[in-house]
Amino acid sequence: MALSFTAFMNLFFTILLAQATINLSSESSSDDVVCIESERRALLSFKQDLVDPFNRLLSWNASHKNCCKWAGILLGLKHLSYLDLSYNYFGGTQIPIFMGSLVSLTYLDLTNAGFKGLIPPQLGNLSSLTHLGLQGQFYRYDQPAALYAENLHWLSGLSSLQHLDMSHVNLSKALDHWLQVINRLSSLSELQLYGCEISHIIPNNSVLSLSVLDISSNNFNSFIPGWIFNMNSLVYLDLSYNRFVDPFPNSCCWNLTSLRGLKVAYNQMNSSLAIWLSGLSSLVALDLSGNSLQGPLPSSNRNSTALRYHELGACELNSTIFSGFLYDLGRLEYLGLNRNNIEGVISSAFQNLTSLVHLKMSGNSLEGEIPTFMGNLASLVYLELSYNSLEGEIPSSLGNLTSIVRLYFVNNSLEGEIPSTLANLCNLEEIDLSDNKFGGKVLNAFDSLSSGCLSNSLRSIDLSGNSYSALQVLDVGRNQLNGSLPESLSGLSNLHGLDITWNHLEGVVTQLHFANLTSLSVLIASGNSLNLRLQIMDFADNNLSGIVPKCFINFKAMATKQVSGNFLKGRIPDSIGNMVWLESLDFARNQLSGVIPPSLSSLTFLSYLNLSYNNLSGKIPLSTQLQSFDASSFIGNELCEQSLYNICDEDQSKPTINSGEQKADDRDEVGRWFHLGIGTGFGIGFFGVIAPLVFSTTWRHAYFGFFGYLWCKILYEYNCLWL
Repeated sequence: MALSFTAFMNLFFTILLAQATINLSSESSSDDVVCIESERRALLSFKQDLVDPFNRLLSWNASHKNCCKWAGILLGLKHLSYLDLSYNYFGGTQIPIFMGSLVSLTYLDLTNAGFKGLIPPQLGNLSSLTHLGLQGQFYRYDQPAALYAENLHWLSGLSSLQHLDMSHVNLSKALDHWLQVINRLSSLSELQLYGCEISHIIPNNSVLSLSVLDISSNNFNSFIPGWIFNMNSLVYLDLSYNRFVDPFPNSCCWNLTSLRGLKVAYNQMNSSLAIWLSGLSSLVALDLSGNSLQGPLPSSNRNSTALRYHELGACELNSTIFSGFLYDLGRLEYLGLNRNNIEGVISSAFQNLTSLVHLKMSGNSLEGEIPTFMGNLASLVYLELSYNSLEGEIPSSLGNLTSIVRLYFVNNSLEGEIPSTLANLCNLEEIDLSDNKFGGKVLNAFDSLSSGCLSNSLRSIDLSGNSYSALQVLDVGRNQLNGSLPESLSGLSNLHGLDITWNHLEGVVTQLHFANLTSLSVLIASGNSLNLRLQIMDFADNNLSGIVPKCFINFKAMATKQVSGNFLKGRIPDSIGNMVWLESLDFARNQLSGVIPPSLSSLTFLSYLNLSYNNLSGKIPLSTQLQSFDASSFIGNELCEQSLYNICDEDQSKPTINSGEQKADDRDEVGRWFHLGIGTGFGIGFFGVIAPLVFSTTWRHAYFGFFGYLWCKILYEYNCLWL
């Protein structure tokens, strides 16, 4: 497959930008560099795989012997030692075979560069390579990998290789030998093969000297091989998403003395947590989430005092939190215990975790109140206690969490009012308190969060807010809020969604509540006792379609309603006359049909009406108010009325002349006035000017004498008069 010229230029611009890392064997000028014949042939071969629609590589031909002066060739490629083309897009072309001739390369990174197809085994010629990145582009789990290898024997030639990343490369054809080849790379320290469709690990008698091993997201469906636990140089190990099963070697026999990070998430392990912790005393990060670990949480973590990251989400622990489990984890910064059915109250041992930054305990059976000491965890950035059975009020001490960014207490039994101290959380961006039992007036909830610096940072909130200029989502639904909706709601100028469903809200809602909500696209207010009193509704020139909602007439206090220029169909609601305060009504340029409702005649305050260009028919209702409107208010319909020159028939529902005849009459009327104007103008011009000049000598002498005098005066003024 040919490589596009754009992709080619990306390659060479990358080389140019990385020239500080390119080593030359001499400091000669480009004029002194002589093209090597083997490199010239390699470039000509490379050109055959390119598309060059603008002939920018015209100089690349056999007649020009010195390839060092060809367009785009700034350096002798034989000396190129560092090439990084990662995160470009080469249009799904194959990795050029030409790259196998860049024998001086020590660093080659093609990670996520948009290459597809077979990895050329010629890369095995790059014996000086210490870093090789061939990670393929990942699209979706149900799509095949873009890159693949027929075999990995060519890797044996890379004797100096220290870092190898072939993640998202299909290695299913190398199942029988991939590990033997890796064993031959004696200098290799980092190996990343995640998502490579490897389904088999053969026995291995030699111990690899790797420091990083990532073989996650494959499909082994077997035991974890014992030799992995004897890699005493290993610092990071990722075995996640592999369907590994128990049993595995006893922790007393492990030799992972250097291991700092271990990730075995989402396998089918059902051993106890205590086994994992007892054999890994040097661990800093441990992720066992998504397994079915047996037994309760250990009562002690004396062998895990170095832990800073501990993820145990969805492990089906079915336990209580023992104080001893947390007591030894004083350095912990991340603790994930989501979806474990942990019971009881929040342990007082949490107050010892003063370094904790991220705490997740949602989806458990925690009960009791949120402890006051939670406010002492000053380093917290993320706190999630959703979907538990917590009750009582939110402690005001949480206002001390000045670093908090995310706060989630969804679906508990929390009640009372929101403490005003939360207004001091200057970094808080999201707070979700929905599906609780909060009471008190809405106005109090707004005021609780509007007095401090919170208004400058908040982006999303589920219970209240006042003058948050950046707030986009406000959800106070499904609580027990009462009172009226504060007019300060109109200060949320960036609000997109508002949910106040199923509370005990009452009182009047007017246009003052929505005056500045120009971005509002979703409003849900069902299940309350609100009285909506909007005075202005303007939906003109949109794409509204369907029939006119009957609920429109519920806005009895409305003074202006404009829905012109849409695609509304059906009839105008018969009960529109109930909008007794209506002063302006505009339904023009829609597709409304039927008759004009008689109740429209009862709108005594109506001063503007426009029903033009619809499909309305019948007679205009009789009333002093409607009869006073100009015919333009009804034009473009099939209405009958004396002012429209359409006389209704006996049943007063149809005009006696059809529209075609009316249009013909209109054209005749215009024609009559046109001819009358021409005749009048001709008569005045002829009898007022032409006739006196022809028939009156006195008039003719005076007329031409005047213009002669005027001409002489003009010439005299400009000194142009001659005798």
